[in-house]
Amino acid sequence: MINNRIVDLAVKAGLINYVDNETPRYYFVDSRATPTDVEEFAKLLLKDILDICNRGAETQTTSGGVAILVRQRFGLNEQS
Repeated sequence: MINNRIVDLAVKAGLINYVDNETPRYYFVDSRATPTDVEEFAKLLLKDILDICNRGAETQTTSGGVAILVRQRFGLNEQS
């Protein structure tokens, strides 16, 4: 199962579309996605990660703590 935050960013970047009338939703790669869309997705992803890092720095969270926050945000396990 893909993480909801990643899906949100990919939809926002134009990489994927979804069929809203199905439960669960079915996501598919937009056949019109361009290299610019991929770049936009990467920028949105990095912006999200930098936001986590900045908030961690403001609260003096350790680098290990920030890594945990990133894993939680994107649904990654310890081995990822």
